Amino acid sequence: MNPRILFVDDEANMRELLSLYLRDKSMEVTAVPTSQEAMELFGQTPFELTVLDLDLAGADGLDVLDFIRRQDARHPVIIYTGLNEGELFLKKFLLGRANAVVLKLSSLASLLAVIRQNLPASSASGATCAAPVPRS
Repeated sequence: MNPRILFVDDEANMRELLSLYLRDKSMEVTAVPTSQEAMELFGQTPFELTVLDLDLAGADGLDVLDFIRRQDARHPVIIYTGLNEGELFLKKFLLGRANAVVLKLSSLASLLAVIRQNLPASSASGATCAAPVPRS
């Protein structure tokens, strides 16, 4: 069974690009632009992992992260953000709440490696996992 990924980003081009890329890697992707849609879907559909942008139109991705943590504290959440290197303090803060933080400037292959690393074992069967990503 292909892992089900919830991808939340208000940039249509980013949703389309990442959805196509992950589907090509045998993942089922549901991509939504708003925090409201993400929270509604999370409560209705079982996902193995969430990829979440922080800067969403009309809302904060941290609200979605907090909602997910209240629903399922063990659900893997990867923050996928355009923050710059000068904002690494935020990255360190988020690592206490999210499973990983990937900068949008990183390659899609890097994001894929982090996704595979954080998928529950039952969902990642057959997938090649990357070496652990440092969390500092």
